[in-house]
Amino acid sequence: MVGEAATGMEAVRLAAELAPDVVLMDLIMPGMDGVEATRQLKRSSPRSQVIVVTSYHEDEHIFPAIRAGALSYVLKDNRPG
Repeated sequence: MVGEAATGMEAVRLAAELAPDVVLMDLIMPGMDGVEATRQLKRSSPRSQVIVVTSYHEDEHIFPAIRAGALSYVLKDNRPG
């Protein structure tokens, strides 16, 4: 792990600075949500791959993140089966 951010704006700033290979992005954060943070992050650090980590499984929450540049998503409540 190279960094951790509490807000969308901080995630965008850190990704531009650290250029991580993978970013785990929450959809709900203070200030800037995960969809907009993903959009901005992909502009400033296009090689970083974003995986959304969310408790929402409805298309209306997931598809905007994918359209913003997220590679995939993982549900927070996923448990090994």
